[in-house]
Amino acid sequence: MGVYASLRKASRKAIAGLLALTLICSLVTVYNVENVDAATKTKSMTQLLNVQPINLGNNKTFQLTNVSLVSTAGGNIVSFEINVANNGSTSIDFLDYWFRVYNSSGQSFSVKPLGDTKNVRKVNPNSTKLLTYYANVGNTPLRSLVLHAVKFDFNKPSTNYETTVGKISLAKVPLSVPKNSYQIIKLNGSDVNTKILASEVVLDEKNVNLTIKFNFNNTGKKPVTIPVYKYYLLTKDGYSFAVDKNEESLTLSPKVYNHLTLTSQIPLSFRNSQFMLVVVSEDGTEGSKVEVPVGVFDLPQLKTQPSTTGKEVKTFNFKYNELPYKLDFKSAQRVAWLSQDVLSLKFLVQNDGKDTVTVPSLTGTLLLDDLYKVETNVIQSDKTITIGSKKYKEYTAVAQIPYNSTFEWLSLQVDSLKDEKPVSLGRLKLKKSVLTGPATITGSKLTLNNDGNNTNLVLRNYKVYKALNENLVTIEGELSNEESRLSSLTKPAAMLKTPDGQYFPVEIELQNQPLNSKNKAKFTISSKLPKNVDTATLSLIVGHAVKDGKFVVNNDAGDFVLNATVMKLPVENGLKSSSLNIDSFPYTLSISKVTPYVTPSNLNVKLEYTLKRDLSFESFAKDSKLTVALEYEDGEGSFSQDISFEAESGSTFKVGDKLKLSLDQAISDFEGAIKNKPYYMVIYENYKGFKRAIVKKEIIWYADNEE
Repeated sequence: MGVYASLRKASRKAIAGLLALTLICSLVTVYNVENVDAATKTKSMTQLLNVQPINLGNNKTFQLTNVSLVSTAGGNIVSFEINVANNGSTSIDFLDYWFRVYNSSGQSFSVKPLGDTKNVRKVNPNSTKLLTYYANVGNTPLRSLVLHAVKFDFNKPSTNYETTVGKISLAKVPLSVPKNSYQIIKLNGSDVNTKILASEVVLDEKNVNLTIKFNFNNTGKKPVTIPVYKYYLLTKDGYSFAVDKNEESLTLSPKVYNHLTLTSQIPLSFRNSQFMLVVVSEDGTEGSKVEVPVGVFDLPQLKTQPSTTGKEVKTFNFKYNELPYKLDFKSAQRVAWLSQDVLSLKFLVQNDGKDTVTVPSLTGTLLLDDLYKVETNVIQSDKTITIGSKKYKEYTAVAQIPYNSTFEWLSLQVDSLKDEKPVSLGRLKLKKSVLTGPATITGSKLTLNNDGNNTNLVLRNYKVYKALNENLVTIEGELSNEESRLSSLTKPAAMLKTPDGQYFPVEIELQNQPLNSKNKAKFTISSKLPKNVDTATLSLIVGHAVKDGKFVVNNDAGDFVLNATVMKLPVENGLKSSSLNIDSFPYTLSISKVTPYVTPSNLNVKLEYTLKRDLSFESFAKDSKLTVALEYEDGEGSFSQDISFEAESGSTFKVGDKLKLSLDQAISDFEGAIKNKPYYMVIYENYKGFKRAIVKKEIIWYADNEE
């Protein structure tokens, strides 16, 4: 009796587990019903196993319905699912039955019940139970295993009190659920069909980005809760990769089709590998948990060649916070930017309901030929937070690509975020012909629309500073605050372009600070160019400066340009030989009289001038200077002084009418300072170490040279 009691006790523990093998699979989001129905018409894993049941007699059977194996650090873990059918008149008592797993050499492996199987004691007449077990089989592969069903027989001490009532060889079982097939799992008495519904591959510079839709079809009459499972990808040669999921748990109502979105990043070197999706549950206590396979599913071969065919999609409907919206393509642009090109795609989101709703917070990814992923920012063009019925808001998706990139299709995957994870809303798919370049505008004015920071840009002056080995070109202009209140300006981004398609970067000098309504800030765009570049034929590509997915409204340098436009440059003003009126906005300088004197030790120039400042300019560089020089025709001279504007010290012009300024410079060579040949007053503009003559007027010594 002691042996019997011991066996009975062991039997209870083991058989209590015989109920829980419920190979399940994942978590979810509602999916297309037609595709799911089609999926259920393929073969199930149970049909693919094609093994005969173990007959216990008296209309009682054990049927293997699922089997899976995964490799872990601690050994191969095999799980198997047994459907116990009792069509007899007496109960099947699991104090009397158990299962063993053997390898082809006869080595036995300990079997444990999983989940609810641990609580099963018996199966009553005219009923069935689905039981799940697992075993650590060391290094033994699946097809080298044999499953034994045993019955305890206390009259056979020579066989360890056991009689084998049936065997199932796993030599020919599928190693995984084939593509387009499915696996039935039992939850709360309901059959749930699980399968890989679809997979998608997107490449970036380093990774294969894989998205899998893993489907659930609750075919039963009761709601079921999908347990929290772990997922990973496995190659045929044993490399594994982590998988993220967009949901943790879910309850499926009867006859509901749902799918879980699984995502994984795989190094590009594995792009041609064959992958399987492994689904596991955990058994045991903290610190000694075992990953038990729930199912292993074959993935279709990864598609790593670009798509060159398809149908354009320029609009789709979606729901955000359970409210209806419509998305429409508006325009797309490709613009050269430094060593790359900028791709931008504008789209409109319309409130398709009857009530005012919140503006959706959207993210997105631009794809080339539905395969190559580029890092993308989505920018909302205005800052309002609601949309009225049938009204719309504009968004722009923007990304940078290598300038030599070629593709046939441009797609935009649009997502929202839930718990910081993307939820797919839909995808635009467009032919590359929708891409346009920057439009050329006439005139010198451009509006940089940016809700709350609307800004007008005007080009005023174009200047070329010539040096021995290079030229410096500058474009001066003004930005004005077009808002009705104090606001920061939207900063421009720009590049210079030659007619033959050469591009040159620029620097933008701008003291960007909040301005009062309609007031202005001066900006200067500059670029150093090779001497062989024709500075008379340049044009300016200019638009919104963008950084970190937002329009720049401070002094930061933008990462790239958005809403690019080509502007023709102003005509450069030539050298003045008679007028002494100088536009150095926001200042206007008029010199009415120049009187030069020379003594044996000193050279003096007296200026009479009027200086005005445009008070609408709140922001401009305060360190601009002019250089006044006295030179002969060949450039030789002995007098040169810098004069600033409204400086607190040194030689400076002050705002006022008919003011006087006296400039002195010591000399050591009186005869060399004044010669019997024409003498000129030359005024230079200075910028970044370069200088440019703007006035060259012949003067007479010891006389008032008047305008």
